[in-house]
Amino acid sequence: MAKLCQSQRLLSERIAKLLTNTKKTPKTRYTEGYIETRMETLEGYWTLFNTQYNEINNTVTDEVLAEIRLDIHENFDTAEEAYLELKTLLKDCLIELTKKDTQQCSTENAANNDTTSIKRTKLPPIPIPTFSGNYNDWMSYRYLFIALIHNDTELSKIEKHHYLKSSLTGEAQQLLKHFSLTDANYDAAWKTLEDRYNNKRIIVNTILNRLLNQKKISNECVRSTKDLLDTTKECLNSLQNLQIDTCSWDAIIVHIVVAKLDMESHKLWEQSLGSSTDIATFTQLSAYLETRFRSMEMMSKSVHTTTTTNTKGYIRKIICH
Repeated sequence: MAKLCQSQRLLSERIAKLLTNTKKTPKTRYTEGYIETRMETLEGYWTLFNTQYNEINNTVTDEVLAEIRLDIHENFDTAEEAYLELKTLLKDCLIELTKKDTQQCSTENAANNDTTSIKRTKLPPIPIPTFSGNYNDWMSYRYLFIALIHNDTELSKIEKHHYLKSSLTGEAQQLLKHFSLTDANYDAAWKTLEDRYNNKRIIVNTILNRLLNQKKISNECVRSTKDLLDTTKECLNSLQNLQIDTCSWDAIIVHIVVAKLDMESHKLWEQSLGSSTDIATFTQLSAYLETRFRSMEMMSKSVHTTTTTNTKGYIRKIICH
């Protein structure tokens, strides 16, 4: 628990330092990417800070806090003030940057529309997505194809039909095989494809199967730990995109993911919870796994610098070569 309190203090200091460094940064470096990156970092710190604060507030006694000399409420107020000040600063900068971009864009368009058109034609083309009939890929394929091809008013029906057939492989390609490449057949071909694969029940079942059937990690492995976390997040995002509320699934998701962890990672996860008897959230587990695979990466790099023949097997176990 002392480590958790120390982490709370460090997070407060990181938020304050992020505010100080941002204020020192010259305005010329304030790009959209710079602002968004700072905003994401700030929100990550603040989310973890709040999670830890609530856990400490609910589980740690005043006597323990007095021993480690941490006033969690004062620490929270300090961190919150820095968080709000930095978030306000970043939002104001983003608004100002957007105004400048809009004004510059309007000026350039009014001055020379032809030049703008020429510049746009030099952009690299966006590749057309492909689809083989795998329900896991249908949602992203459908979204991109509609955006790039289906809704493009400058394309004729026969061009759209050509792009549609060219983007299909495997089972999906066979489904439209009997449609001859004509202007009149495009709408029917697209409807046939949607009728077959735009099946919410099957898509949800496919996503859940992918979530539940992830492989158990047998040994400490950076790549497997990352894959477990990334696949779980991807499945939850896909379900939310289908208007399925997963906000109350914490207990289920945490149980599923923890059961897939290797023994050492599982043990460290339980230790990170301390004496808390509250149901852990997926946000807590995500933060733990992010920290866990980073520490494994750092361990593997550190061991590599002083490795001997006898330790190479252990390195391979961690980094999964």
